[in-house]
Amino acid sequence: MKYRKFEAIALASTLVAVLISMIISINRGSAMSVVLGQALFIPVLFFSLHYGRQIGFLAATTSSLIYLMARVQEVNELSLASLDGQLIISRAALFGFVGIFSSELATRFKYIFARFSNRENLDQTTRLFNQGYLQTLVARLFHAYNRDNRTFSIIFIGIDWRPAVDANIKKHRFTKLAKIIRDNVRLVDEVGYVNDDCFCIVLPETHLSAAQLVSERLESFLKGSQIQNKEALRINKKILCASDHNAEVKAMLPAEVVAKLSA
Repeated sequence: MKYRKFEAIALASTLVAVLISMIISINRGSAMSVVLGQALFIPVLFFSLHYGRQIGFLAATTSSLIYLMARVQEVNELSLASLDGQLIISRAALFGFVGIFSSELATRFKYIFARFSNRENLDQTTRLFNQGYLQTLVARLFHAYNRDNRTFSIIFIGIDWRPAVDANIKKHRFTKLAKIIRDNVRLVDEVGYVNDDCFCIVLPETHLSAAQLVSERLESFLKGSQIQNKEALRINKKILCASDHNAEVKAMLPAEVVAKLSA
């Protein structure tokens, strides 16, 4: 199952459940803050599933503040020991649980499902997608770009240690770097390990300017990671966007795919 399909199913199921809950609350004459608190679960789930743990936590915090302000306006006196105070705390905890837990669960679902559905899609060292899978993905996105003008970007991040390190140490460090990259991009983005110590991040529906910001953020996280001999870490980056580097992206595709696109 593709991650986007899983995301759509999860959001649709939650939307139906929330709408039913809202209708029941309205029919029972519940306060509008209660209805609002139920509705806010939808954006929290969306941001956590689409953008990951950090944005999910931010969405949960924002939703908690919105619910708090709405609830405070409906009560004359509020204390943490009161029933209203406990309701606010429990609702904020639920927002945080959804924002963090759902993104963590989705991340594991994405790579575990890929591992069991087709082990040939994953690099065994980093547990990221491999070059073959990424090439197929880029071909599919390029076809969508030609058909619907839905652009996408690709970031290549090359890692080099000077002087060279032992193979076992390098394996451990690359596994750690892979986790850093995976945890700091959107869940809809695909992260892979190609060859020559190079990571590749495919960003659907992302323009060049946004891809440059993602690249800078990832470089900052990688350089700030707790790795021994950080001064020996060299990072080389290359960014391609389908709408700005059409010929270069097309050159990455297999000959049979290019022929099909040109037909």
